[in-house]
Amino acid sequence: MCTIEPSYVTVGGQGFGIRKMAVTSGNRRGFLRGDFRAKKSSVRPPWAVEEAVFVMYCSRCNACVEHCPEHIIEPGSGGFPQINFHKGECSFCGKCRDACPDKALSLPSTTPWNLQPVIADTCLAKRQVTCFSCVEQCEQEAIRMSPVLRGVAQPEIITDKCSCCGACVAPCPVSAIDLRIPKFASSQAVSVTASA
Repeated sequence: MCTIEPSYVTVGGQGFGIRKMAVTSGNRRGFLRGDFRAKKSSVRPPWAVEEAVFVMYCSRCNACVEHCPEHIIEPGSGGFPQINFHKGECSFCGKCRDACPDKALSLPSTTPWNLQPVIADTCLAKRQVTCFSCVEQCEQEAIRMSPVLRGVAQPEIITDKCSCCGACVAPCPVSAIDLRIPKFASSQAVSVTASA
């Protein structure tokens, strides 16, 4: 959402009316690239510090890219490392964190990142086509198929069990699964249940 605010500027004794435009959601880079709602935010490597601090600390040396045994870390926008779950899953081995000379991957937490799994409406099961590709890939058994009367079983994500490793992303035949930073995730796009 953009707001336009009128202003008045005096240059060389002459007054000029100008308009200032302020982006009220998302960020300037997203706005300039046509990503008005900042839905395309990058997922940083595990144990990354807060985004604003990360871009200050990270020297873009690519040490984390080179040391990732799964090859899912790649240079992203501006050369900053990002995760590409379409290449595979994260094993949380910590080699990227150990290789980082800048301490950009030094989050003092046992949880490597705060992501939210999202299943879009393009999911085959949501379109009444039987598919279990995500369930079969999830070692934590964090995705289950819930039976539906007179319909195809629907995927549900058990957040208590989900490590957000991304094993379910690449095998999805229609790319309906994504892992996003929670504040950008749509609460209507995912079915979430607590483990029993």
